[in-house]
Amino acid sequence: MVLKISVVSVSMPAVTETIRYAEGHLDQGLEFRIHYVGDGTDDISDIMEDVSSADVALTDLMGVDSSAFSSIVSALKRCKGQRLAIGGMAPQLSRLGGYDAERFRMNEDDEENLHRISESWKRAEPRDIEFVFGLVLSRYLGADIPCPEYSEIREGVFLKDPLTLVEYDSYEEYAQKVYNISIIFSVFFVGVSVLVISTTMTRLAEEERSAIGCYKTLGYDDGKIMFKYLFFSMFSCIIGSLCGFLGITNLLVYLICKAFSFAFRMPPLTNEISWVFGGISVFCMLAAVLLVTWRVVSSMTNEKPAALLRPKSPKPGKKILLERIGFIWKRMSFKYKSTYRNLFRYARNFILTVVSIAGSTALVFAGLGLYDSSIALEKTEGAGSTSSMTSISAVLIVCAALLSILVIYNLTNINIEERKREIATLKVLGYKSGEVCGYIFREITVLSVIGTALGIPLGYGFSVFVFNYVDFGSIADMHWYSWLGTAVLSLLFSVVVMALLCRKIIKTDMNASLKTVD
Repeated sequence: MVLKISVVSVSMPAVTETIRYAEGHLDQGLEFRIHYVGDGTDDISDIMEDVSSADVALTDLMGVDSSAFSSIVSALKRCKGQRLAIGGMAPQLSRLGGYDAERFRMNEDDEENLHRISESWKRAEPRDIEFVFGLVLSRYLGADIPCPEYSEIREGVFLKDPLTLVEYDSYEEYAQKVYNISIIFSVFFVGVSVLVISTTMTRLAEEERSAIGCYKTLGYDDGKIMFKYLFFSMFSCIIGSLCGFLGITNLLVYLICKAFSFAFRMPPLTNEISWVFGGISVFCMLAAVLLVTWRVVSSMTNEKPAALLRPKSPKPGKKILLERIGFIWKRMSFKYKSTYRNLFRYARNFILTVVSIAGSTALVFAGLGLYDSSIALEKTEGAGSTSSMTSISAVLIVCAALLSILVIYNLTNINIEERKREIATLKVLGYKSGEVCGYIFREITVLSVIGTALGIPLGYGFSVFVFNYVDFGSIADMHWYSWLGTAVLSLLFSVVVMALLCRKIIKTDMNASLKTVD
């Protein structure tokens, strides 16, 4: 029985060693058809015939013109024997024993052998070529052909996908890109988190006005009062940071390593923790929290005890610019007039909410931009290693989405707490639950639209900076539906928050809220 082996390759060293291997096995029932296509293809029909009828077809077509590539690939798909594709569409085209992507059979041992064959073919030393054909012929076709041991050239991280000729540098390159992305996004995440902390601590200090006034009346100096709130914020920050560092960090590390495992064979995850990076992260967050707390509480301790013991009066309404445009203002119903008045009445909430939503929207935009760029590069270059960036960008999108929901929820919740008396008054006046919720949520909707409108151009600029800094992808790779998706997601987050807080508005205690003194 004669076994027909067809080889089509752009690698002269591999072709040369294959010819030597064929000459040394002429008396062992092997018929080799070897085609070198590094300088172009003259008679594609002969190559297609040899490939489609082979017992073993090995193709290495990286760099072949598109017409020849398509023709040879179509012939390879018709091949009933063992198919070994190097470069290009290797996972989809290769079929070795129990590894067949088209039929969803993924035998891990055969997948490992396919990878070893790819690595050996790239090295193209005499022993490597002997291993390639010895392994296929002896293990998968039952031929009495010796197979030398596989020669490892490196340990640790190496390319998993047989579709690429990229060397170990590819891993280092993408690891560096992830490192750069982590720096940029960390700074942005911390910035948005500081806004949340600032709002939360401001709300806490407002609730503690009378308590601070009592402390000052009893003779406590400002330093001791400040220490109480600094200690509270420090203790909360340390607990939160440790939970994030020991819990969420491990999850993110796992997800990132899982993402890299799509393209690389990764070593086992280590249980060691980088206490240096952890300490730096905790210190940065702690410094931001303490600085914000000091700023907020110091503004209270500077006031007189008598002023602190009196509840802070609500801000008076002011005439807004829209009221001066008569033909618009007169045609607006009362509920919309009150909405726009309240937006400018609570200027601090307006600014913080818009800035926070804009920042979160920019993060989502950048994440989608990275995702689209990864997909585009994977299609154009056929590089499986870009799939790791696709997965990592998906993780960034999820984190940005969660942060956005947290920000909107926190700010909306504070807004509701500050306006309980106003909400109770509306309920006493006969407003139905839906009308009361709409009274608050119309403002959130307007703020979300403004924040999203500002966040998209901010995200555009941020994405351009990320692409240039990381040297990966381009804003031109973004699809139109990613732009639209950013806006839809941002507004959807607001809808989710409204659904979560609607019950809180409905359950507002009218008696308790109306007992407060203005």
